[in-house]
Amino acid sequence: MLAVKRLVLHVILYCLLTLGLAKEDEKYDPADNFRPNNVTGLPDFYTWVGSYYNATAEVDVKFAYQYLTPTDKVCPELRNFTRTFKYDAVLSVLEPGAWNGGNNSVIFWLTLMPQTSSPFDLSLLPQSFLYEKTNLSFPIYTAEPTPGGYWRPHNRVFPNEFNFTTTQVSSKAYNLTTTVKNSQNSNNVSNWGNVTMPTCNSTEWTNDYIFSMNRARSYFARDWDDFKFPEVSMQFDDKTANLTLDGTFYARPYRQSNMTGEPVGGSPEVIGHLSVRVAGVVDEYHSDALSLNESAPSWERTVGFESNPSNIGYGESDGSVGKMVSGSILTFMAVVSVAMVLF
Repeated sequence: MLAVKRLVLHVILYCLLTLGLAKEDEKYDPADNFRPNNVTGLPDFYTWVGSYYNATAEVDVKFAYQYLTPTDKVCPELRNFTRTFKYDAVLSVLEPGAWNGGNNSVIFWLTLMPQTSSPFDLSLLPQSFLYEKTNLSFPIYTAEPTPGGYWRPHNRVFPNEFNFTTTQVSSKAYNLTTTVKNSQNSNNVSNWGNVTMPTCNSTEWTNDYIFSMNRARSYFARDWDDFKFPEVSMQFDDKTANLTLDGTFYARPYRQSNMTGEPVGGSPEVIGHLSVRVAGVVDEYHSDALSLNESAPSWERTVGFESNPSNIGYGESDGSVGKMVSGSILTFMAVVSVAMVLF
């Protein structure tokens, strides 16, 4: 009889352990800044540990001059152009990973989306979302989500696009400031979608401009006294975030489809002033718990770990690493209970 009980116990133990460990993400590395792969319903856009702030953004664009064109030769519609564009936005403030070189306290990027009656669905974005320009802009980012074309890069280190200073203010919020200048890492620090401005020759050109922020004084701005490098200031805590970005832009219009020549010609070249203002509130559903107790930001990993009922995946039956840990504890308790009953 004892042998039979032991056999039954072994069978139950095997089954319970199998169930308890079935949800483990074998590729999860707690030393890196990526979340588990098996958090139910977690889109690629929210792959990283950190805080995501749902926001509104205003972008001020003001014409300054057209390269190699006297002011009185520029049409009034463009010469007097100034406009404020409004967007829905997400400010992603994230824990640095092993793949991030340098000493920045966080990595961050700002995503601008068109304001439409139906909110833009971020879950539809692919892994290469930074380069999916359809109606999206990324005015500033400290690191590329897919550096070197690698999604979840391992065993490689990629430099930051720029460095910044982190301080903690009296309210315990974190303040980041920097002036972005060209450096050895010559990659972009922003990726804009098309911006609409007037054109002086609508027969040849559309009013959609390819648009970029200047991080170096190029040929078109060498003699421009008002040129400025991009200045970034951001403050965030566990509830809200604010960001301002001031700089200059360079833009060229797209050619009309019925005209011959390259889609974007060498002229006209438009230069002007750019300002971005962002105010956001933390998205608890997609954000980990930010600690304000240290001089640099840090996060308690809660998304996918069953420790925060506000997070995505909490209470789901097919979730994450955190559920694997909880399942293991419950498995052990169940095994002990079965053993007590049988013996």
